[in-house]
Amino acid sequence: MPCQDAILKDIYTVSPDMSVENALKFIHEKNVRAMPVIDENGNLLGMLSLSILLEHLLPVAARINEGLEKLGFITDADPGIAKRFKKEKIQVVSDIMKKDIVSVDPTTHLWEVIRLIVKNGSPLTVVEEGTKKLLGIITEQSAIDDLERILIVLEKQNEDMDED
Repeated sequence: MPCQDAILKDIYTVSPDMSVENALKFIHEKNVRAMPVIDENGNLLGMLSLSILLEHLLPVAARINEGLEKLGFITDADPGIAKRFKKEKIQVVSDIMKKDIVSVDPTTHLWEVIRLIVKNGSPLTVVEEGTKKLLGIITEQSAIDDLERILIVLEKQNEDMDED
């Protein structure tokens, strides 16, 4: 089954030229963890999330594959992290957004969407086939809600068959 019924279309987005500080306020105000970044034409450019911001606060040696596993040897680092956070807040969204995000189109099968969410995290962006036009997102919850809907339809079909 295609994923189109799991797509959340009424979503919040941010622009690439918005300050990270204002984007964070918007994320907090809307009580979400991530927002797609779109241009003035509605084309998907990237994703901004709280985890992406936190990742930018880590030293490069802790972000790379096979890098530092623990930073416990660094003592009294909190003021330094706070200063890094202050620097991140004055940047624009395009400076820190994740650009290499995985997207699907509305015809992608729900099982593939679930696999991609498990592998890459949520939300998963949905774009118009052949373009970068953002159509919505699929979250863990919207995928589960769609599975519930499918289950109800299947159970109803089984009941109808039993009655015949």
